Amino acid sequence: MSLYPLELGIGHNGEMSRPTSFTQWRIASAIRRLRENKGWTVREAAANMGVPKDAINHIENLRVQKPNPMVVRGMAAKLGADEEVALELEAMAKQCRNLDATGWSTSLESVPHWFKPVMSMEAEAASHRAFSLNVIYGLFQSEGYMRAMLSLDPSHPEEKIAENLNLRRNRQRDILGHPDGPPDMTVLLSEECLARVEHEDFFQEQVERLLELDDLPQIGIFILPFSAGLHQSIDDSYTIFGFEEPDMQVIYLESHLIGHFETAKKEVEHFGRMFTGSMVAAVPLGRSRFV
Repeated sequence: MSLYPLELGIGHNGEMSRPTSFTQWRIASAIRRLRENKGWTVREAAANMGVPKDAINHIENLRVQKPNPMVVRGMAAKLGADEEVALELEAMAKQCRNLDATGWSTSLESVPHWFKPVMSMEAEAASHRAFSLNVIYGLFQSEGYMRAMLSLDPSHPEEKIAENLNLRRNRQRDILGHPDGPPDMTVLLSEECLARVEHEDFFQEQVERLLELDDLPQIGIFILPFSAGLHQSIDDSYTIFGFEEPDMQVIYLESHLIGHFETAKKEVEHFGRMFTGSMVAAVPLGRSRFV
């Protein structure tokens, strides 16, 4: 079964334009693609389906945070979706009922608004291809590394550190400890990621954590050594999320305070080439100087 390519609700600068969940994006994208496959405009679809034009517009343009599951299922069926797709869209709409007023799961109340889409995507993604320039990839950080990173902000009281640490543990558990195994993950770490903490007391713990993960068949960890010199990914840390639908990919770039998304085919292909080009000079973790 296949749904339809993801079209994110992002603003002209690529930042989140409204508090919309990943599930809402998928519903909106699916309804839009079903309508377009019929060759109908929104006005034509409304007339042929016997529903108000605004009902379609509001779903496609992400104006409904909690769409009615039966309405979504009925709309999909009238647009020609087979029963399996219609039922999956109904299930997605039911998931939206567990969102808070901002459009996100109530279990994510302590998460910064800009990071919530990332958690949603990484949980749904079938593959991660990531390059980390100077910080260990978040899902691969050891306990000591995470605590050290969180403690860098002097404004964080101990209870805030503990809360964020627990959130990070849960992310790792949910993605890496999934009953079906983790997604396919290829992670490229600049040598700086480990060299920067080489003399910290948690360094060996971090290396052992990476080796443990690297032993899993779904995960490959590589080091891009300083000796590689200039390389295509030198300016950015980024993650390329892939999904079961082959033409659904999302690029995520993160700064200290904001997340930035790219979904345009040209950008996806550009980052794919960057990643492939940077991998040429990489060495497997087990053959790096840190092991």
